[in-house]
Amino acid sequence: MAQYRVIVSNGGKEEQVGGTWDGLKDACKDPFTWMFCGMHFSLINAQSFKDFFPSVSQIFYTLVCLY
Repeated sequence: MAQYRVIVSNGGKEEQVGGTWDGLKDACKDPFTWMFCGMHFSLINAQSFKDFFPSVSQIFYTLVCLY
């Protein structure tokens, strides 16, 4: 039963001995890696927009009021 759980948790692949580069190759082939990268970059962009939008809008408001 434990062997079955290991195989299922590995996506149906048998575990093989490999190095760091083999793990990197496998991670690049996995679609979930790219999905999590996209989610991470989206959250970082949203946070920067939230943090800097008030100051940017205040600058634009000041420029519009001056002219």
